[in-house]
Amino acid sequence: MNFMLNDNKKAVEKAAKEKNIEFAKGLLADGMSIEFTVRHSKLSEAEVRELASKLSA
Repeated sequence: MNFMLNDNKKAVEKAAKEKNIEFAKGLLADGMSIEFTVRHSKLSEAEVRELASKLSA
C-alpha cells in the first residue's frame, strides 16, 4: 500500500514539474527575464537558463 502512495506522489510531482516547465516556457516566449521566470515558475535558475537556450536555438 505504501508503495502505491509513493508512486502517486511521484506522479503528482512529475505533473507539477511539467506544468511549471510549460509555464516557464510561456513566460520566456513572452519576453520575460530569466530572473522573473525563476521567481514565478518555481524552477531553478539552471533549469530556466536551459529552457531559454532551447527556445532561442
